[in-house]
Amino acid sequence: MPIVTIDFKKLYDIDADIADKQNLIDIELADRPLSPQPGDIFLFEELDVMGLQIVVLNVDDLILTVAADDNPMLGGFDLELSDDALCAPLILRCKYNILIPNYKFNLDLRVGVVEPEYCVQALDIISNLSDNLKNEIDDDLYYQEWMEEIAGALKAVTDIY
Repeated sequence: MPIVTIDFKKLYDIDADIADKQNLIDIELADRPLSPQPGDIFLFEELDVMGLQIVVLNVDDLILTVAADDNPMLGGFDLELSDDALCAPLILRCKYNILIPNYKFNLDLRVGVVEPEYCVQALDIISNLSDNLKNEIDDDLYYQEWMEEIAGALKAVTDIY
């Protein structure tokens, strides 16, 4: 049986990095207005898919949002945040955008923030949705099943409005 060694220094460094990032997120959230803002990441009680979140892209009476998660499968309609992004790892599923009324957002369930440049990129992808964006992952069975789960969860959110 092989001997397993644990690099406690590496684990400590990872833990410290996570704590630092969470501290930055907490500071950013504390400075946010008391209404949904572009870049805000929300949880919704109706979303019964583990890890699925909603990112605000545009604010109006109806708020344009996209689904987001940390599943590493990256389709042609998806936008992956870079590793140095505040709430990385996170992938914005731009094909799965929905409009949600402003009053339905629970500020107690605002859990993070996406930097403005990612919101702009996501809006660009949404405005240019076409089959030209498809890639080989879009045809992968596991990816398709994950997208169906997301679509079903988002339907649950929109059905209550």
